[in-house]
Amino acid sequence: MSHISSYVVLIIYYTLNWISAAIYRITGIKIGKVDKNTVLRRFSNEEKYGEHGLFSNDIADSNWNEAFSMLLSCWQKDEQLHAFGRMFEVNEITITRLRERQVICNALRRNPSINMIPVKRPIFIVGMMRSGTTLLQRLLAEDPDNRALKYYEIMKAIPPEEVRQGQADPRMQMAATYIDIMGTVDPAFTTSKHFFEVDTPEECIQLLERSFISKTALMFMHNSDEYRQWLSDRSKEDMLKVYRFYKQQIQLILYTAHESSSRRRLVLKDVFHVLFLESLLELFPEACIINTVRNPVDLIPSTCSMTEEIAHLYSHIDRKKLGQRMVTIVGYFADALVKFRRDFDRLSSSCSGRKIFMDVQYRDLVDAPIETMQRVYDHFQLPLSTELRAKFEAYLKANPQNKHGKHEYSLKKYGLTEDVIQRRFSEYTSYFNVRP
Repeated sequence: MSHISSYVVLIIYYTLNWISAAIYRITGIKIGKVDKNTVLRRFSNEEKYGEHGLFSNDIADSNWNEAFSMLLSCWQKDEQLHAFGRMFEVNEITITRLRERQVICNALRRNPSINMIPVKRPIFIVGMMRSGTTLLQRLLAEDPDNRALKYYEIMKAIPPEEVRQGQADPRMQMAATYIDIMGTVDPAFTTSKHFFEVDTPEECIQLLERSFISKTALMFMHNSDEYRQWLSDRSKEDMLKVYRFYKQQIQLILYTAHESSSRRRLVLKDVFHVLFLESLLELFPEACIINTVRNPVDLIPSTCSMTEEIAHLYSHIDRKKLGQRMVTIVGYFADALVKFRRDFDRLSSSCSGRKIFMDVQYRDLVDAPIETMQRVYDHFQLPLSTELRAKFEAYLKANPQNKHGKHEYSLKKYGLTEDVIQRRFSEYTSYFNVRP
């Protein structure tokens, strides 16, 4: 997409919101309705109720409709969404996820062998946002024995027949277009705050979003209490269905990339996994799980700043409310992780089996990355050769911290204080021995 086209998107964004706000002030009517029926009207009866329609016997997660209904119901109650947020960031993205579910399920029906593709001893990075997870994932991806999912593979699901070996993957152009738009609307997001390109390793949350298990909603919904409670009420069996579909999407990505026989370790990352570690470990019993930990006094304002860059696509920003919301959401993740680890560590302390969890301090990763990577490999009994060490060093030399601009942030900007943060996250900092 040209820069001219990207600026057209920017003009649409501001014009739509301005016109919508004016109409609302005059008539009390909001442009863009968020509800289940509005979304489903975009699908034909055949697409909804046909033999392989959305509401047929789904070969993946059969509970998706409950999650879909709950998610839209909660978005519908968000009074702070502006027109662009309602029409594009909620409705259009929800429609896209439904269509991608159909693409994925149809591919699985046509190619049942996809379910047999091995996912060997995956590495999950589950640290809090802004705790070094991206650096760790990208270093691990330098290992030829590891395989991270790339941005273009995650952001769009297409029929595998459309990707021909030896030819350009059509998803790469789609991803480049999206990055171009994001770079116009949010220049800082794609540079200093979270630099990414078409083929860089990226977090795997989109695979859960296609089951309408949504970190996006938690981060950007103004009152996520109802949705957060609904997530907390999910049973292990509920989430096993979600994670089976998650795994099938990984297998489809490998199949589409002509890597069905690959024995490389997958490197996956997202903090959202901390909410469902019991289900994750049942489906991936060989998993290695790395928890990056960082002082919340630094982590929280960094998360606020990062979230602010995207949040304006959904609604107008009140920084103090954003700060309070991020304390709640990050606290929710941190509490879930501490609770699971306390129980898990107590049970496993008397066992001499293989190590599943490792905690990595943010400061160690940033200040001594090579030594930290050596400890990671030693912990999980993985070989780290001289050649691989050189690859890590080359990556770090080519990608120094702040290469794309320094990310500036502060607690004060979001109406927060160190004392408030230290009290709220005292259990997290104590259990994981978080250093300043």
